[in-house]
Amino acid sequence: MVYCPKCGKEFAGGAKTCDNCGENLKEEKNFLRVLKIFDITGIILLIVSIIVIVFFRNQINSLFTLFLFALLIFLVLSFLSTSVKRKLQYFIIKVSFGGLTTKQCPECENMVSDEDYCLNCGYPLKNVRGYFLEKSEFVELNKKYIRVFKTYRRYMNATLYRFTPVDYDLEAIKKPEVTWCTHLIFTNPCLRFNYQSQKVEIPINQEMLPILRDLIPNLNGPDKINGIGTWFRHQNKVRVSAVTITLLILLSVVSYASYYTFLSSSFTPQTQLTLLSTSSSTGGLEFSNVVGISHSSQSVIEGYLKNNGNTNIQNVWINCTGYDSAGNIVANHETYLEVSKENTSDITNFQPGSTGYFKTYLDDPKNQIVSFKVVAYQL
Repeated sequence: MVYCPKCGKEFAGGAKTCDNCGENLKEEKNFLRVLKIFDITGIILLIVSIIVIVFFRNQINSLFTLFLFALLIFLVLSFLSTSVKRKLQYFIIKVSFGGLTTKQCPECENMVSDEDYCLNCGYPLKNVRGYFLEKSEFVELNKKYIRVFKTYRRYMNATLYRFTPVDYDLEAIKKPEVTWCTHLIFTNPCLRFNYQSQKVEIPINQEMLPILRDLIPNLNGPDKINGIGTWFRHQNKVRVSAVTITLLILLSVVSYASYYTFLSSSFTPQTQLTLLSTSSSTGGLEFSNVVGISHSSQSVIEGYLKNNGNTNIQNVWINCTGYDSAGNIVANHETYLEVSKENTSDITNFQPGSTGYFKTYLDDPKNQIVSFKVVAYQL
């Protein structure tokens, strides 16, 4: 559905002009079509990223691969991000609608050109002067009222949801002033006024201030509320100092813990493990250069296996077992044999005369492993 931006009448998707006022709807429909394509692209990228992560999760073995994964996730979040979508809408309006000024619809939050009705939901915009998000509150500045949407955040998907709005008629607002109000820890600029029997505080920013002065002629307070210097002068110095000292202490503790962990892991001595035996349940296989190293809380075992037989061997796996000084099993792990340097996922075609490589890790948090055995077998 699309709404006429001049008279607000609702039309089916196939309508080309408004039969009520004659407005041409072609540009509006193209505008909504581009936004829909943008949303679909984000969904497609999300599906592609899930598929890529599932099928290539074992191949994240380089910084370049990690960079590609991070780039893909960034693209998904960008296409699904509301703020990015609004910037795209703003750009389309500037280019396609001849550089008209823009405003955001308070109902569906779409950016639209300077029209009388929202083409996406039909919300009347003729009297809307601005729509802003300040301190988790959505504020609509209208020629007749100030509308505030209280919100709550659903943390599982990090989305803000709006409660039923509260309207404050401009004519009923008493003693309005621009001042500074405490929000959580810090003090921030706000619009304070009396409304009927209650005192109201609404968070504001510098962009809202000229609109408010135009809507409320008797508004008291400063004309400038932005800037780091202005913000700092209005803070409670004791509270800010306490927060700063607390953050510095936490930062020092975290830094010290990270540095200590780094030193502990960096200077943990490496101990070479004793190879007890190598064996194979399949004939023609020969181990070489098999070594085991104990480092920190893990033991690393790696080596090579050569096919000295006359036939291809399928699905070769390596089983490694670590033992303590008393001969008790501490840990056991198995991995596949990489038989091709060009394609490490090729584990099925171990040709005669070729050499494969294996590497596995045994968990050893108490550094008990002193020796190990290696066995090759076929699935």
